[in-house]
Amino acid sequence: MKFDKGIALVQVLIIMLSLTLFSIFLSKSVKQQLSIASSAKERLLLRLELENAEAYLFKSLLSNKLYINSKSDDDIAKVWNFYGRPFKINDKVSVILQDQAGLVNLNFTNSRLLKSTLLQLGFEDKEATSFSESLEDWKDRDDLKRLNGAERDYYKKVGQPRNDMLQSVEEMRLVKEGGKLQNLDLEKIFSTALVGVFNPLTAPNLVLRSYLNNESLVSKLEKLRVNGELTPSGFYSVTGIADGEYITFATSTFLTVELLAESNGIRLNKRFEVEVRPKAVDRPLTIKSVSWKK
Repeated sequence: MKFDKGIALVQVLIIMLSLTLFSIFLSKSVKQQLSIASSAKERLLLRLELENAEAYLFKSLLSNKLYINSKSDDDIAKVWNFYGRPFKINDKVSVILQDQAGLVNLNFTNSRLLKSTLLQLGFEDKEATSFSESLEDWKDRDDLKRLNGAERDYYKKVGQPRNDMLQSVEEMRLVKEGGKLQNLDLEKIFSTALVGVFNPLTAPNLVLRSYLNNESLVSKLEKLRVNGELTPSGFYSVTGIADGEYITFATSTFLTVELLAESNGIRLNKRFEVEVRPKAVDRPLTIKSVSWKK
């Protein structure tokens, strides 16, 4: 009899323990579900913040000339820049604008600027020369190989050269010597936009150093630029370089836009390219190459 009671007591204890463990599991599961739901809500609200900031940015791009104007009635136009330096739209969203005329263009290539940039990125002189000539072979429509270039025979394993303009900067990794460009954010340095001129006023620091090859001049220009004081005449007074057939001091209509939103440990990053044509009746804004990153 006592033995039966003991067994019954053990069974009760096992049942109670099982119920307790199930209760703990259920409680944790509910908390996890609530946390997931809360996180999803936070992410959705943050995305709405980002999209709202994007709409205000588009309005500013279509309503203002593309340079800093501290006297503007537009809060964004007062603080924006077009050389890749982040600026705030509100307490949660910051923006990076990059004029693609300030980048190294792969389709309208200045070989000296391209080679100098590759050297800044760690290429040896011979490798930079080979890439530069191979890029031209990649684009031209014949099978005649330049001295240090590469044509159809070289690319048998990966297909063949495009024999036309590059469609994206990522394509340059396929060009001979392009393997050295792995792990680089190429879109911050290179461009394939239909822009045949170079704008040193909006060139990011690395490209500006490549163009001038003079750290002292770059330092002076960066101080002026950060203070919003770099003008075409100021650039000329520092460098002796004026605008001309290849050089322009006007921001182009082709921009790379990066929106970064962050709140409560959640981070959203949206990047795209946009062509701005305020006076166009049809498609004043053309957006392409949209990507989201964590």
